Amino acid sequence: MKVLLITKQTNQEVLDSQIKTLGIRDPQCLERLKISHEEHVASLETLRKVLKEAQIETLELKRGAAWPDISDLDCVITLGGDGTILFSSHHLSYSDVPLLGVRSSEESVGHLCALDHKGLNLLPQKLERIKEDTVLVERLCAHVDFQSGGKLITPPILNDFLFSNKNPALTTRYEISLDGLEESHKSSGIWISTAAGSTAAIGTLDVPAQGVLDKEFQFKVRELYPHPSHFRLSGRLFDPDKENLIIRNDNNASILAIDGRHGCVDLTIGDKITFKRAHPLRIFSKHK
Repeated sequence: MKVLLITKQTNQEVLDSQIKTLGIRDPQCLERLKISHEEHVASLETLRKVLKEAQIETLELKRGAAWPDISDLDCVITLGGDGTILFSSHHLSYSDVPLLGVRSSEESVGHLCALDHKGLNLLPQKLERIKEDTVLVERLCAHVDFQSGGKLITPPILNDFLFSNKNPALTTRYEISLDGLEESHKSSGIWISTAAGSTAAIGTLDVPAQGVLDKEFQFKVRELYPHPSHFRLSGRLFDPDKENLIIRNDNNASILAIDGRHGCVDLTIGDKITFKRAHPLRIFSKHK
């Protein structure tokens, strides 16, 4: 068996130079960074040991490094949290190689992780049960038609898109259409989410959570003016196989954020976004 192990940089590693340069002295902040870093390092050492003892061939990369050819891999393992899973999923746009997330610290968010750092001894058994312990999770991509004539297809999201004005303090203006309806909106932007991402940012807007295996997607407009009750397209489930969700940007400068900080498309007035179903991701489930 051959696996690719993707590990994150801890917040302490990322912020180390700033901490030293600025002379940060907040003891609580520094203690949290230290504990999270130490837990991650210990998890990595344990994971390496478990993989070696199980005689599993392992390639190891830091998150952000160039990926090798993955066609001969049996699995991609991520060590970190949901952010490392989201980053890695973009490299599996059209691949059926399964992804197994391991939460490396108590400080890491791990809704999508199949294993916790305290259960690393279960990893070999998980890898032996790829067919039984993995599920296909639906993903969504955005087809962008630029007013200039260019086109772009984003990587598939596992969590969500955010469409908004580039300046978060300014109003987001756009035309939205779905299933024959079309409306002109002023708002703070729109979350467009997968079923797996329904418990993330969009979930803070009192949107019901979906089951991770649901086939439909959903969108929700943020702070719609004058009030959501005045509109029919303030948010709902949609099936891109049956109906096109389309946004036409009416701002000078807007963005389409891809799974949070894992990508961003700059938009100008007249650019159009159409959301389409993408290649699903095979991922290990924590519930199996």
